Amino acid sequence: ITGGVQYFKQMVNRFNGDVKLALAAYNAGSRNVRNYNGVPPFKATQTFIKKVFKYYQIYKYRMVTNIDRV
Repeated sequence: ITGGVQYFKQMVNRFNGDVKLALAAYNAGSRNVRNYNGVPPFKATQTFIKKVFKYYQIYKYRMVTNIDRV
């Protein structure tokens, strides 16, 4: 997990804080992101990005609702 987080952080830095491009690079490789000048048209990569953002919203909501209960 630590290695994956470190690599993702490198991708976020490489793509100037653009999380979507960092996720694409994490999934498809930074070379593909550079070659396509954005998110590559790979179905698996596009699905990966959508899932990550979906789960982010779910857990963000859960954090907010749990904080309200405390």
